[in-house]
Amino acid sequence: MVVMPDTTAPPAPRWVPPRWLLCTVGVVLAVVACTAWGVTTASADLSLGPHEARYEVTTDGLIVVDLGPLGTVELDSPAPLGLGARVVVKEIPTELTSVTPAQNLDALGTDVQSYLQFFATPDITVHRAVRALAVDAVWRTLAALAAVALATTAVVLLLGRARRRELAAAAGRHTWELTAGLVVVVATALTLSSSEPGTSTTTAQEGSPLFAGTPLAGARITGRLAGVVNTYGEQLVTAYQSSEDFYAKANRNLQAAWDERDDLQDAEDALAQATTTTPPTVPATGTEGTATPSPSPTASSDLVTLLVVSDLHCNTGMSPLIHTAVERSGAQVVLNAGDTTINGTAVEQVCVDSFASAIPRRSPP
Repeated sequence: MVVMPDTTAPPAPRWVPPRWLLCTVGVVLAVVACTAWGVTTASADLSLGPHEARYEVTTDGLIVVDLGPLGTVELDSPAPLGLGARVVVKEIPTELTSVTPAQNLDALGTDVQSYLQFFATPDITVHRAVRALAVDAVWRTLAALAAVALATTAVVLLLGRARRRELAAAAGRHTWELTAGLVVVVATALTLSSSEPGTSTTTAQEGSPLFAGTPLAGARITGRLAGVVNTYGEQLVTAYQSSEDFYAKANRNLQAAWDERDDLQDAEDALAQATTTTPPTVPATGTEGTATPSPSPTASSDLVTLLVVSDLHCNTGMSPLIHTAVERSGAQVVLNAGDTTINGTAVEQVCVDSFASAIPRRSPP
């Protein structure tokens, strides 16, 4: 019997990527997964107005303010990648005496001005929330990466060198299958940690007319007590607009007063320059020489202008006026004489931030 030689070409060996490439892919997947987990689970305990509040990152593309039995206020989130936030509004601290307890709904209007002073600068609240959530997301990401690194190190040490080589050789032959499986696992984990796509529960998708002309324009109110929020919220919005108009007029008056002061100062300087004459020199007599002019007064560049603010009592409507006063006076130093807050509670931190942000960077607070 004649045995025919096997002419079938052997299969080409599969390409096995180098170890550094495998490690790089694993590290990238771990960083992406941990970062996504850290961002989507970030939270912070801050304040919303005079209330304590819990902020949590969501992925439904909405900013939802949970008012408990009063319902929610929903607003489309400007953040990318469908990121949003849920704010659970809690109690007003008992130490905060500027907002007194209301015994009935009618009494809610008695402290409108005191209540409203916490909402005069909503951009400061948003900035604090974004910063706190970002810091928490970074810490969560680092913690997740540390946990992954420790777990990986423990597994590597427990396997031993011989077993690691054996598994590495087996894994090298199935690199692409394992990579695809890891991608699927990461994508599934991210999907499970995400929220459902945001859908408003309101019957009408249009924004509530209550918020027209305010920073919450376009927001929607949900819940069966939305009528109560609309009714008493209208008082707050009216007071808010009145407060904004008052402090805008006060700021314009401050600008006008500085303009008048500058004009008067210019007129006085021009008059002084016009009436200034060169002092006569003393003629030389005997061995005496000419008289030496007296030294000139200290140049104005050597003066330091200080601006003192005090007794703000969490009235954030004064922030624009502080900014104007610093700019127009050219103050190099701003002194705070105290009573910036009312009771020094945690929810009043937003007032301190508002006043601090009103001071230009060139002036140390």
